[in-house]
Amino acid sequence: MAQYQSIVMGVDVGSSEICTLVAGSHPETEQIVLLGMGVTPSTGLRRGMVVDIDSMSRAIGDSIELAVKEAGVHPDQAYVSIAGEHIVSLNSTGVIGISKRGNAPATIAEITEDHVAQVLEAAKAMKLPEGREIIHTIPQQFAVDEEHGILNPVGMTGRRLESQTHLITGSQSATRNLVHAFTWSGTKVRQFVFSALAASRSTLSKDEQNIGVGLLDIGRDATTCVVFNEFDVQYSDVLSIASGAISSDISQLLRITASQADELKIKYGSCWVEDTARDKLFEVKGVGGRPDENVSETELAEYIEARMDEILHLERDRMFRAGVLKYLHSGIVITGGGARLRGLIPLAEKIFQVPVRIGTPRDISDPNNPARLQDSAYCTAAGLVLYAMEDAGGGRWNRKQVGKFLGRIKDFLKDNF
Repeated sequence: MAQYQSIVMGVDVGSSEICTLVAGSHPETEQIVLLGMGVTPSTGLRRGMVVDIDSMSRAIGDSIELAVKEAGVHPDQAYVSIAGEHIVSLNSTGVIGISKRGNAPATIAEITEDHVAQVLEAAKAMKLPEGREIIHTIPQQFAVDEEHGILNPVGMTGRRLESQTHLITGSQSATRNLVHAFTWSGTKVRQFVFSALAASRSTLSKDEQNIGVGLLDIGRDATTCVVFNEFDVQYSDVLSIASGAISSDISQLLRITASQADELKIKYGSCWVEDTARDKLFEVKGVGGRPDENVSETELAEYIEARMDEILHLERDRMFRAGVLKYLHSGIVITGGGARLRGLIPLAEKIFQVPVRIGTPRDISDPNNPARLQDSAYCTAAGLVLYAMEDAGGGRWNRKQVGKFLGRIKDFLKDNF
C-alpha cells in the first residue's frame, strides 16, 4: 500500500446493506483507486435510526473487516452516510456588516475570507428544535450590498455581505447512536454526509450541476433527493417510502415471505408494464403448506409499477411545492438499490417529463474488478470516498473552482460538522 497516498474509508450505512470502500490516491496520476470493498447485510437500523446498537455495530464491523482485509490497511476513521425521516432541510440567510480590522462596521471595505466564514456562521445562528443539529451548511450564493447572485465575494468591496445557505439538519440521537455503533466496531466517524449528497458526488458531472439536475437515491426505507442549479444545492429531501414498500406489497399480495418477495423483485421485476409479457410465467413457492402457483411477469410488474409510480409522484409533488422543478434542465439521475429495477427510466420520464438516467459511480478505478462498482447501489459509498479524498487533499475535483476561497470554505465545513 505504500504506493498509494491519502488512504481513506467511506461507509454507506443502509437499511438493507452496509457498503464499505477503502481507496487511495495514486502518487503520480492522482487517480483514486479502490483498494478494498466490503458489502454485508444491515441489521439494527430502521428508517435511519439505530434500533439495536449491538447488531448495528457488528454489521458495521463485518463490512469494514471485509474491505480492510482486501485493502491490507485499516484507516482509523470513516466518512459515513446518513439518511432517514429524521433529516430536515431548510434555506437560511446570514448577514454581516463589512469593516476593516479595527474600524467600525458598515464602512466600505474589501471582503476577506474571514468575512465569508463569519457570514456562513451567521446563517447557522438560528434556533433549531430541541434535539436537532446541523449536519451540512452549504453556501448557495452571496450578495454584496444590492448586488446578488455572487459565487465568490472575496476581493469585492462593500458595506454588507449576505449569504444564502442550505442547511441539512438531523436528530442528535440518531447521529450519536451511529457514532457509538462505529466506536464499538473499532472505527471513528470523521464526518456524516447526507446520502443523496454523497451519491451526487460520485455520479453527477459538473455540467449537470451547473445546468440544473435532480438526484433521487432510492433505498429500502427512504428515498433521498437533492437538486442542484448553478448556485449549488437548492433543495434536499427525505421521503419515508422506497423500494422496501414494493417488496412488502409483493409479499402481501402473493402471500409469500419478505425474502421471497425481494428475490422475485430482483430477478423478475419491472416497473414498466408495457415491456412485460403476460404469457411469461414463473413459479412461486407456497408458504405454510399452500400449493405453488404461477405468476405472470405482467402481474408482478403491475404491483411494482403501482408503488414506484406513487413514490415518484410523491417526490415530484414535493419538488413542485418547493419550486425546484424549474431547475431540472438536464434531467433526473436515479441511484440506490431501487434503481436496479427494470423499466424505471421510462416510468420516471413519464412522471417528471425530463430526461432520466441511472447513475453509477465515476472517478474511482478498480483495477482488480472493474465491473463490481458499476452498480447504482454503490454510488453513495463511492461519493463518501471522494468527499474524504477532497478533505485529505487527493483527487482533482474542485467544487467551485475559486482557488483560496474553496480552501477556506472546506476548512469552515470541516470545523463545523
